[in-house]
Amino acid sequence: MSAGLIKFDEFALDCDRYELLRSGDSVKLEKLPMELLILLVQKQSNLVTRPEIITRLWGDDTFVDTEHGINTAVRKIRTVLRDDPEQPRFVQTVTGKGYRFIAPITNGNGAAQEVPMPVPAPLPEKPLPEREGTGHPSLPVRKSHSRASLIVAALVASAILMFLFLRPSPPPPRVTHTVQLTSDGRWKFGSLATNGAYVYFEEVVNDHWKLAAVPVSGGEPIPIHTPFQENNLLGISPDKSRLLIGEGMPISENALWELPVLGGTPRRIGNVVAHDASWSPDEKRLAYVNGGDVFLAKADGTDVIKVASNSDPGMWAWSPIWSSDGNRLRFEWYQMRQHIARLWETDANGRNLHPVLPNWSVCCGKWTHDGKYYVFGAWNGLESGMPFPSPNLWAMRMGSSLFHQTSPELFQLTTGPTHFFNQILSTDEKAIFTTSTRKQGELLRYEKKTGRLLPYLRGLSAESVSFSRDGKWIAYVKFPQGELWRSRTDGSEELQLTSPPLLTHAPNWSPDGKQIAFSGQRAGEEWQLYLISADGGVPQPIAQTDTALESTWSPNGRSLLFQIFENGKGRLRKVDLNQRQVSDFPGSEGLLAPRWTQNGRYVAAAKETNGRLMLFDFKIGVWAQWAQVEVDHVPVWSRDGTTLYFVGLLNKIRGIYRVQPNQRTPQLLTDLSDFQFAGSMGTGMSLLPDDEPLLLHDVGGGTEVYALYWDSP
Repeated sequence: MSAGLIKFDEFALDCDRYELLRSGDSVKLEKLPMELLILLVQKQSNLVTRPEIITRLWGDDTFVDTEHGINTAVRKIRTVLRDDPEQPRFVQTVTGKGYRFIAPITNGNGAAQEVPMPVPAPLPEKPLPEREGTGHPSLPVRKSHSRASLIVAALVASAILMFLFLRPSPPPPRVTHTVQLTSDGRWKFGSLATNGAYVYFEEVVNDHWKLAAVPVSGGEPIPIHTPFQENNLLGISPDKSRLLIGEGMPISENALWELPVLGGTPRRIGNVVAHDASWSPDEKRLAYVNGGDVFLAKADGTDVIKVASNSDPGMWAWSPIWSSDGNRLRFEWYQMRQHIARLWETDANGRNLHPVLPNWSVCCGKWTHDGKYYVFGAWNGLESGMPFPSPNLWAMRMGSSLFHQTSPELFQLTTGPTHFFNQILSTDEKAIFTTSTRKQGELLRYEKKTGRLLPYLRGLSAESVSFSRDGKWIAYVKFPQGELWRSRTDGSEELQLTSPPLLTHAPNWSPDGKQIAFSGQRAGEEWQLYLISADGGVPQPIAQTDTALESTWSPNGRSLLFQIFENGKGRLRKVDLNQRQVSDFPGSEGLLAPRWTQNGRYVAAAKETNGRLMLFDFKIGVWAQWAQVEVDHVPVWSRDGTTLYFVGLLNKIRGIYRVQPNQRTPQLLTDLSDFQFAGSMGTGMSLLPDDEPLLLHDVGGGTEVYALYWDSP
């Protein structure tokens, strides 16, 4: 690659520095799209086929969903270049073949430039020595009596090798049948453990995370008592005598304890604080993770060393698991917002860190005792509600013979529509214990006159319901599919506006009723704002709105106010839809969930730290603390802009509240302490045109434990 900038139109591409400039300003472009752009520029005006792209971006031996990866990379390139795929100026699609970069390229002096492709250096040739006096290459001379022996030996070796290579491979592993072990309808999360007689897990009981166990043949869960209010199960000791637990809720950094399975007093493990951990097979070492860091220690928590680290605050390490021989450690780095997880491996001393299955999103793998299989979950799509990934189970079979297949083989064990999350192997390894959440909601309206909750639209399983200003149309997100739909308010004239793999959230009608703004996300990408016509079409991403959620329209329909997360902190930003310019909303650091009144007088928001309500009055141009209440989710203004409705917590009562700008104490409409919410964000609420609240009630049945019996030849 020649040095200097490669220029096209208003852009300059520095291939060596992996930097794209627009009019001198750096433009953010992720690694894969950047590599694809460099490849297209290098091939200047020539067709770049999809197989060439796969080889360049992922290599030949890949199992990633390359079609989706290529499409996503091209879309991101077109977004930053502001390129129209229907009338391209830069990247042209060659249907069924690949892509071509069509813009003229110049060097730094403005002269046309042909970008050279790197050419591998030829291998040096070493001629054979010549036979004396002939001018021909000299070949070794063998004695005739040894030649026959060599031929026989070669034939025998060939026959042996042919037998070894041509013998049939073992049949693929497969799930033969499934048994549901629990049916208590409670929410379960986190790791599982088994001692051969019981499967241990954590579940929500009276709003607290408690430990429980169920016989491996199924039955009623048995509570496991601990002195802790919240419990997080992490694993079990190799001798099956002690549970490894965290003192606190899942997905948080907790003090680690070991708890005797047969009962007794828990024992603190040193000063270790972690959100996931496991003991080595010989029980002499402990691997644990805190944030994005991976640590090794003695089993008692002493002699701690850090073996891997990730500085991205949104990237957490999970599932540290030892190989059956204790020589290797695998874990995932999970991007908590983008819901991608990359599998990594290191040796037992923290050396030779390298990726496994690059570009796969995987979770919660476990080795069989003989090290022959590694069982894990993998996904390339998302759905609404916890857990957001929609994984299927896979098995990686490792090679076991010098003369037979030695590279890993991958086998898909489940194919949906039921998705399983977290898994362990039974002690005899005939079953895979795992959990699955049945996600189903029922849309209910709160009738103010009677105080009853009644089905709306025949109990449609939908969230984020938004009504047009004239009250004739609704937009909603189907739960758990995450698809955006619109219809008449009576449910007629339904139209699906988006499809997977795009997960949607929080649609809002424009004031003129012609467009719908919403947040969308694909696995491996940030949330982003989109606009789509109410009559359907292709969703159009709004540039510079990464991590954007919960948008709200200005009264004139010319701009959107939305929340973002940047460097782990929330704030509000505004995008001018005509100029496509994004700016910070004044004084909004640490604020989330904005809502603009239709009359334009106020913006309501909630504090990130404690959920307290804040109010921005455009007449005086400042924020003021409003009501002393903890808001659970995005509030909603009444049609006339005089009253704010929300689900919140006040005086230890969770319910629907309302408050007006001149009030400081919200009014409780109804107690929701026993109400079980469904949906992606937990406690969402909408308002009907007559200001009656809409809620999505969970009727899915919670999370249950299953046994998947399998053949693993």
